[in-house]
Amino acid sequence: MSQSCPDGSPVKAIPEADGIRHGAAPFRPEAGPPSRRASPRAGACRVRTLRASGARGSVGADLRRQGCRSVSYPAIPAATGPEVDARAARYAIVPDGSGAMKIDALVENLYYPAVLASALGLGLVLIDAGLPSSLILTTTGLAFAVLCFAMERRFGEAEQWRLDGVEARTDILHALVSNTIPTAVFRALFLSAIVGVSGWVTAALGFGLWPRGWPLLGQFAFALVAVELVSYGIHRVLHRSRLWPLHAVHHCSPRMYFLLSVRKHPLQAFVTYGGRLSFLWLLGIPEPALTLLLVYTGANSYVQHSNIRMNTRAFSYVFATPELHRLHHSKRESELNANFGDVLILWDLLFGTRIAPRDGDVIHDAIGLPGIEVPQTYWSHLRLPFEWQRLHRDAAASR
Repeated sequence: MSQSCPDGSPVKAIPEADGIRHGAAPFRPEAGPPSRRASPRAGACRVRTLRASGARGSVGADLRRQGCRSVSYPAIPAATGPEVDARAARYAIVPDGSGAMKIDALVENLYYPAVLASALGLGLVLIDAGLPSSLILTTTGLAFAVLCFAMERRFGEAEQWRLDGVEARTDILHALVSNTIPTAVFRALFLSAIVGVSGWVTAALGFGLWPRGWPLLGQFAFALVAVELVSYGIHRVLHRSRLWPLHAVHHCSPRMYFLLSVRKHPLQAFVTYGGRLSFLWLLGIPEPALTLLLVYTGANSYVQHSNIRMNTRAFSYVFATPELHRLHHSKRESELNANFGDVLILWDLLFGTRIAPRDGDVIHDAIGLPGIEVPQTYWSHLRLPFEWQRLHRDAAASR
């Protein structure tokens, strides 16, 4: 078989295999239906192949051994018939001639650290300008949400993770209700008491627990490492206790996309935000350091859940990167109960719960809850912890 690129240059290689089917007809990925974002990408190779497990890693490795600098994967609709092993699928390597692929490669490798650096810089500037904390958190949250929305449309990782209107409206309700109200209630009920206890401890010890003499960046780093230990503990307990049905609301989506970051059952939000904030208030964290921390963790959460092609392996021994967090949202039990860090992966490394993606493994169709499917409506999410046993009984009876 032979094939030419749009500019007339020959295809470098087209390994072939028989028996690959799309529905009831032979499927040829190199001639398959174009995705909405499939366009000429230059400076590297374009690959069309099935999205079944294992395809991208093994094909990508083959291409890089042949000298491709990077590989992108235009989405192909999933097979409607029996699943196939895409490791054996034919694929096309299509070099082309514009500079778009260089932009793809830059985004893939630099978007994650660029967002984290931007969040830190923007937070410092706005705090230095003397803006109220609530205004800073609202504007930066909206800014990074809009950024991730735009980037998902252009640099999406998986077609099946594309934004769904019904689910997006549900998660906007989570942002407005499930996050905001429990946090406000917790502040109203407990902030004064916790600050009072912190003052009493400081007076009893003769010194403060918080390093107020440090620069703001130093206080931010101290807060991040300390609160991540608390977050790690809470997160691990949520997965391995009777509180799991509460946290399962966050895991019940079949897709990874930016608004998933704000999906929490209100009762879980009360527990998790309350635990983290209580710890920081007890230490005596000042408002500027808390604001900077919340700007940073909010931006990280949006990009961590985003449907954006990213290669973050270099950062994954310090940060809970998108590639690591996608495993945490897997239906597979061994992956679901790992990578508990919210921003940092350091505590997972220390306690032996960090796992990394395996070469050739693709989890695009393996996101969600094991054993059950949950309607993506706000009311269904609120009811999930209270219908947990029934949903599992119904799912077992239908198998």
